Amino acid sequence: DYLSYATHNTGVILRAYAFSHFERSNLTNNVEGQIVLKQNTEGLDCVYGKEQVSIVGINALPLESSQEMLVLEASYIDPQRVSEILYDYPQIKKDSLITYKTTQSDTCAKHRQVICYITRAT
Repeated sequence: DYLSYATHNTGVILRAYAFSHFERSNLTNNVEGQIVLKQNTEGLDCVYGKEQVSIVGINALPLESSQEMLVLEASYIDPQRVSEILYDYPQIKKDSLITYKTTQSDTCAKHRQVICYITRAT
C-alpha cells in the first residue's frame, strides 16, 4: 500500500479518492471536477465533492479499487485539535488508522493544511 508507506516515511497524512466523487461533467474528452474545502455544521474542516468525502484528520471514504483518476489529499491538522474533536464529538465516525496518526505530535507543521492533487491510477 503506497499511501501507508508514504505516510509512514513522511509523517504527512495521505488519502486517495476516486475522481468520480468530485466529477461535475464529462465534456468530450474533458472531465471537470470540483473539490470544496469547508467547515461542516460542527465547524470541522471537511473535503466535499458531490458529498462529504472526509473530515480532515478524522475519517475518509474508503478507496475503491479502480482504474480511474484519483484525487490525492495530503493533510496536516494539529494533533491537539484532533484530540479535542474526538473528545467533543464522540458520535463522529472515525477511522482509527487515521486518528492514530493524526493525534501523534509533529513539530514541523504548524497550520492546518489540505493539498489535493489529481493523478491517474496505474
